[in-house]
Amino acid sequence: MNKKIVCAIFCLLAAVSVTSQSDSIQQPNPIVFGEFGFGIARFNNNRALNANASINYQYHNNFFSFRYSETAILRVGFLLIIPFVTTESLNTEYAVLYGKRWIENGHSTSLSLGFSYNQFKDDYDTNTNSYDIKTNHVGLPFEVNLRWFKQTKKKVRIYGLIPVGRPTGLGGSFGFKFSGNLSKKSYAALGIIYSFGFHKYY
Repeated sequence: MNKKIVCAIFCLLAAVSVTSQSDSIQQPNPIVFGEFGFGIARFNNNRALNANASINYQYHNNFFSFRYSETAILRVGFLLIIPFVTTESLNTEYAVLYGKRWIENGHSTSLSLGFSYNQFKDDYDTNTNSYDIKTNHVGLPFEVNLRWFKQTKKKVRIYGLIPVGRPTGLGGSFGFKFSGNLSKKSYAALGIIYSFGFHKYY
């Protein structure tokens, strides 16, 4: 996973947190959160693994997302009796999505479609430490999400036990994601997700 993208998500969430706390008297918090997930996928007619990260923003029930995703077909080899894993095929996706998100009490569902730019690499050569095939293509990304989060403002708990500070809407959520991309190198993935931020108006 690209470390710069992960750092950017945390920085944006920190900035939103500070702004929303200073403006909490005048207006409710924005609905914005960063998300990470992983799961299994079907890619290039093979079983694969998928990892993704996204930053999400909601206005009314309009849902906007920027998603970074990597889908890889792994190959297991052996050096004498020691196993090692190499990436046989890898698809890196940069996607912008728009959809709808519906909130009810402590859970939400969302459906999104968008546009993506993809970088595909195939046939990894362990001798030259490089890929034989490298192509770029566009695609139609999609995702369906189901998330659970706290219903009301609560104090942040250190290690989930010790409450500190004032009650806040800032918190985490857990859920499931069905996602994929329709393109020259299509894939579909099912996995679990964890997000942190503001998941509703508190």
